[in-house]
Amino acid sequence: MQNSFSQIIKKRALFNHEDKLLLAISGGVDSMVLWHLIDQLGYSYAVAHCNFKLREKESDDDETFVKNLANTREVICYSKSFDTELYAKTHKVSTQMAARELRYQWFDELRIQHHYSKVLIAQHADDNVETYLLNLVRGTSLKGLKGISESTGNLIRPMLEFSRIEIIEYANEHNVTWREDASNMETYYKRNFLRHKVIPELKELNPDFLNTMKRNMVKNAEVFQVTERHVNSLRDTLLELSGDGVVINKQSLKNEKIGPFVLSELLKDYGINLTQAQEILESLDSESGKVFTTNTHKLNVDRTSLFIKPKVNGVQGEILIEENDRYISIPKEYAIQLKPVDGLEIDRSSENGMFDYDKLEFPLILRKWKQGDKFIPLGMKGNKLISDLLIDLKLSVLDKESVCVLCSGKRIIWVVGLRLSDESKITQSTKRVLHFFRSV
Repeated sequence: MQNSFSQIIKKRALFNHEDKLLLAISGGVDSMVLWHLIDQLGYSYAVAHCNFKLREKESDDDETFVKNLANTREVICYSKSFDTELYAKTHKVSTQMAARELRYQWFDELRIQHHYSKVLIAQHADDNVETYLLNLVRGTSLKGLKGISESTGNLIRPMLEFSRIEIIEYANEHNVTWREDASNMETYYKRNFLRHKVIPELKELNPDFLNTMKRNMVKNAEVFQVTERHVNSLRDTLLELSGDGVVINKQSLKNEKIGPFVLSELLKDYGINLTQAQEILESLDSESGKVFTTNTHKLNVDRTSLFIKPKVNGVQGEILIEENDRYISIPKEYAIQLKPVDGLEIDRSSENGMFDYDKLEFPLILRKWKQGDKFIPLGMKGNKLISDLLIDLKLSVLDKESVCVLCSGKRIIWVVGLRLSDESKITQSTKRVLHFFRSV
């Protein structure tokens, strides 16, 4: 096993003898064999142990076991205790997920603080198959069916080729001691249920089940790469940047004959899942105006296109702008400057606004527009409904949601970024100008 382990490291360039390694050591047989292999091959390393405080005295005994062995071998040992159950409750995740997040966060902190180049995790082939099956049962994309990655950034999993049986045999042959985790036998944990109940039955059907699954994951990884290339190509073809969002032409989407899986992959960065992708495709030929919401974005199915915009979380109620304020960040980032009229260069950008300072009533009020709002557009005499302006400008439902107005007293003096009012315009009698302009 040692020769195979060494060859895997060299062949796949996982790390070398110039690297400073940090080994994640739980005290179980997997991590203890990893420790033994790295030590025997002469790499530079330290060890790190997490005490999750989930098994009372047993957890503390595991920590003592790792510390004592590190002391015997004169190896640097980092250890840390976590209130895992409190973390799980606070972050509303399972105990297993809490432990996973806590340990990876801490390993990364250690890596950065002490300048380790790689963190080694002792996951093996059986762990890989269990992860595959868990993803399959829960529902997953192709990415979840290609197994655990051998390397993810600075995290390296050099033992994925070896089964748990091979690891235990190596430990027995080389007198590697380890500690058993009694919780590994508890079948109310999903992973343990698969390990002790499901996988043995699958091995009855196929004695070479583990190797079969390893081959399946290799094939799935290739399929995933092909799919990624295709999706990236479609993304370049179909998604058109528009301000802070994107636009997709409906007819182009139909022409590509895209199904819900590919659409969900295409739009995964915007939080669109498979179910929503199916509903989006079904809505393409129905009445426009349907809106789909994710945690971060909104997608509007319009007459000819799909519009995707970030959620607008900005203006809630009213924001007051005082005379000495020189910056606002909602709905977009604007700098504010008071300028004399002498030598003033008129800003004709449709995004920005210039106002006769002496016609303004402070504090100015910034708020979302609402139905019934009216203003006098620059160059006109009568009032115009803002809703009519937005229709004239052909804004999508999502763009309309983000529109704000700037008010001086009871007058709307600016539909922000779109149209100025005639009531606070610069004239020949203007002495001072308040200038709102995009700062980024």
